[in-house]
Parts: sequence; structure tokens; C-alpha cells
Amino acid sequence: MGDDSNKFVTKEEFQDAVDKMIAKMGEIGNKIDNEVTSIKLEHGHFSSSLNNIQTQVLEKKGAFSSDGSSVSERPAPVHKLRFPKYEGSEDPLGWLHKAEQFFRSQGTPEDQKVWMASFYMEGAAQQWYYRLEKNGGGAPTWDKFVEGVNKRFGPPVRSNPLG
Repeated sequence: MGDDSNKFVTKEEFQDAVDKMIAKMGEIGNKIDNEVTSIKLEHGHFSSSLNNIQTQVLEKKGAFSSDGSSVSERPAPVHKLRFPKYEGSEDPLGWLHKAEQFFRSQGTPEDQKVWMASFYMEGAAQQWYYRLEKNGGGAPTWDKFVEGVNKRFGPPVRSNPLG
């Protein structure tokens, strides 16, 4: 059975070609079965490894007693926290404190704190930060940001510990 479309095949030649295709499909099916079995074995090893890791983490957190039995602990309460907005019209100390609490509760990395806080600035505070970022060559560190916010929006009595 070549490229010559005018060539006629006998019934035996056709049956032979079909038998070869069926045999080849059987070989491919066996290969697929072997691959699926291999994947299932790997998945089983992965699942048991994952279960072992989860158990170790829970043991470190104290969710299991020393004999391996589960200890019933109440899960930590989940709170939906919102990041506070800041407009620059009042002392920023409360806003900065709430921002720190938010960062602590969410596990915010140090390099994302300024971005997050600046996103929630509005009005005069937003304009101040825009100029700070453009004139200062990019986003400052969190400590420099806090210092800048306090200098710009905080009252002058801040430097007096009794004030």
C-alpha cells in the first residue's frame, strides 16, 4: 500500500495490514498501561511522603500527643482584617500601628509593606507618596517610609516623649 492510488489490494493484503495495525495498537496499549502503573506508583509514594510531612508539621505544632494520638485543639480563630486607609489629615501614628498589626497577622514580607501601605493612601497622603517615590528613586524601605510619614503628617510634639 504505497502512494500509488491506482493500486488495488487483495483481501488478504488488507487483512494483513489491519492485523499489523491491531498488533501495533496492542503494543501501544501495553506501553500506556505500564506508564499509568508507573505514575500510580509515583503518586502513591508522593502521597505517603506528603502525609508524612503533614504529620511532622502537626507534631511540631503540638497537634499530636507523644503517643501519636490526635489532640483536639481549637483552631485559631480566623479574622477578616482590612487594611486601613490614610488620607493625611490626622496623626499617622494610629494608622501606622494598625498597618503593623495587619502585616504581623498576614505575615507580610518586609519588601511588600511599603507597597501595601502606599496602595491604601488617599488624597494628600497619596500625592505625598507619589512625589516621594518619583523624587527618591523608587520605593523606600519600611523604616524610611514610617519616618517620612511621621515627619510629613505627624505632629511636632512626637519628638517629646512626654508629649
